[in-house]
Amino acid sequence: MTTEVSRMMSPDLYVDNESLAFDHDRAEKLSRPAPPLAAMSFVARAEGNSCGLQELARACADEAASFVAALSVPRQGWLFVADGPWREATAHVLHRRLWKNRASLGESHVGGRRSEDVAIRNGRNVRYAGVVEITPELRDQAIDIARTDRACAIIFSSRVDMTDPATIEIIFRRAFSGASDEARTDVDWLALAVSLCPLGDVLLRVSGLFDDREAAVDVIATPENLSTR
Repeated sequence: MTTEVSRMMSPDLYVDNESLAFDHDRAEKLSRPAPPLAAMSFVARAEGNSCGLQELARACADEAASFVAALSVPRQGWLFVADGPWREATAHVLHRRLWKNRASLGESHVGGRRSEDVAIRNGRNVRYAGVVEITPELRDQAIDIARTDRACAIIFSSRVDMTDPATIEIIFRRAFSGASDEARTDVDWLALAVSLCPLGDVLLRVSGLFDDREAAVDVIATPENLSTR
């Protein structure tokens, strides 16, 4: 059965729209002036019990991937992965790090290039983050992870430093607003977009959880970086 995917363009994410809206005043506090941000959103809605959220999200991702591939600048997709709340840096935590706790991503043959486990310190506490290159074989799994784990994100970038520990720490601190709030484990999409999109990066935000009736993939970038050839 073919899943119908609709698309909508939101040329300014600081005004009300049908996809997602960002707080301009908060964006100004993060970066002055606040960079312009836009999104192309792909949405699929369940009809009866014909299709689950996983299938809906993957159908949206197929459309989003084709859209990103047609953009004027070629970019590689990366799955950004972070672990849960801050934890005391015990010997066990330091041994397990990130990839040992991500069995489905920790194998050397999964995906393309993969970063090392990058430790981010907060006093005596630690969290880990990393990225793995999204190959065609990894794409469905990356979409599933980005939809169900709110500490993860998909980033399309033409930069060559994506696996560098310094780059990953910057992404982490932007994704979680640079705050030490131990309760925050979900990606701060406004802060991440304000930081990365002016560099030419494109973000994919995947949504659709539990009893939602629809799934969506938002392709977020500065307006000039959403233009196709």
